[in-house]
Amino acid sequence: KTNVKSDGATAKNGDTKTDGEQKKKKSRLKFEDEKKPRSPLYKTEPAKNVILTATADKVHSKVSENEDENVGVEAAHTAEKGSEAILRFGNNTRRSYEDKSTTAKAKRPERLKFEQDSGEAKTGADKSKTYEKSVKSCNKKKSSEMKRSRKKAARKKTIKKNQQRKNIQKNAERTRKVKRKAKEAAEATANFVKSHWKILLIVLAVLIVFGFIASTVSSCSVMFSSGFNSIMSSSYFAEDEDIYAAEDYYKGLESDLQSKIDNIERTHSGYDEYKYNLAQIGHNPYELISYLTAAYMDFTFEDIKAELDALFSQQYILTLTEETETRTDGEGNEKDYRILNVTLENKNLNMLANTYLDEEQRELYGIYLESKGNRDYLFADDIYSNTVQTPTYTIPGAALSDATFRRLITEAERYLGYPYVWGGSSPATSFDCSGFVCWVFQNSGVYPLSRTTAQGIYNQCAIIPRSQAKPGDIIFFTGTYNAGEPVTHVGIYVGDGMMIHCGNPIQYASIDSSYWTQHFYAIGRLGN
Repeated sequence: KTNVKSDGATAKNGDTKTDGEQKKKKSRLKFEDEKKPRSPLYKTEPAKNVILTATADKVHSKVSENEDENVGVEAAHTAEKGSEAILRFGNNTRRSYEDKSTTAKAKRPERLKFEQDSGEAKTGADKSKTYEKSVKSCNKKKSSEMKRSRKKAARKKTIKKNQQRKNIQKNAERTRKVKRKAKEAAEATANFVKSHWKILLIVLAVLIVFGFIASTVSSCSVMFSSGFNSIMSSSYFAEDEDIYAAEDYYKGLESDLQSKIDNIERTHSGYDEYKYNLAQIGHNPYELISYLTAAYMDFTFEDIKAELDALFSQQYILTLTEETETRTDGEGNEKDYRILNVTLENKNLNMLANTYLDEEQRELYGIYLESKGNRDYLFADDIYSNTVQTPTYTIPGAALSDATFRRLITEAERYLGYPYVWGGSSPATSFDCSGFVCWVFQNSGVYPLSRTTAQGIYNQCAIIPRSQAKPGDIIFFTGTYNAGEPVTHVGIYVGDGMMIHCGNPIQYASIDSSYWTQHFYAIGRLGN
């Protein structure tokens, strides 16, 4: 430890010290040696603090007179000033705390009195009640949460029961549907047996006759059983009256479409020209019923009425398009011509069956169409529904001497045996009656006959008496089906009362047969 002498020289311990140093040391030792039960910040008396402060200031003043002589002393003195500043801050803080504490104690009785007067003072009993109230509130909250939990569990249970009930109802409904279908199938089988009992008696008699053979040759029983099953599986299920109702309704739709086309120039007036590119309107009735049976098995007319409308809109597509052409008249003047193009596309039922039926249904469709549902009497008078053997016929040599007719018949005979297809107009799709005639004239180079209907061909021909007919003329028939227009069938006359036409299939036929005589309409000629 370094002490400062009065002359500024340093002295070791035991040397005489200045009065300022002794006083400074004494005051510091007295403060540090004082024994107090608590911190000096809270127990030092105010009077003592004043004396301490005055004494310290006097010491600092004395020391300051000599501090320039020793830098180390100056540093120690600066540190000492800082310590004493901290001490003063602590004393001020203590006094502030004691003042606030004294004030709070003084106000406490008044506050308690106010709380008593206002009923807000909390006694021990009140605190107990408050605790009990808190406990009750907590229990009530827990009870409410438990109730909500139970309600939630009950709702889940109710939902589960409802779902199970719905599943039971669905299963029951599915079972009822299966039973109903089984009942309908049984009724259809019974009706079939009722309406074909003669055939079944014959089949039964055959089975009885060969029953003895079956006892020795087991394969026979399998053969006859499979034969009976084949008859049943290739038969229509619907009643005859529902089949006829479906066919008549579809013919009515076709008749309405034909009437719409016939009135195009009236309903869409104001055009300079109308161009028609029309497919034949009509269908094979066995194709229609086979399609419906493959898709719906047993049906009633009311069941499939909406399906007939949808099928019709898929088969026939009528399109009207406008165009304007600038043409020069005979005087060299240009004029704009407004043209309405009328196009009818016929996607035949065979095509629709391949498009909209699945694989199993297509197979059934082919079976029903081949067997005609084992009811060949249904449409026996419809020429488009009955395939006949193509009659053989040899064109006389005299007719072949005409080069124009020779080109025509050579092209026509290439397609003998092709099946009749409604709307068909090329070898790729096969033909209907008008499609065949238009193709032959166009592709033989005899006449540029665009694709149109039988009525459309008739409208382009010069009508001649039958007595003047020659090979290469066109022969027209009426009333072969409900088309809504006079001409419904067309063929190419080849002489000797014969024609080549697209019946079912493309074949030669005599125009003097009872059927064609009954439906004969006219003979026409193109280009002359």
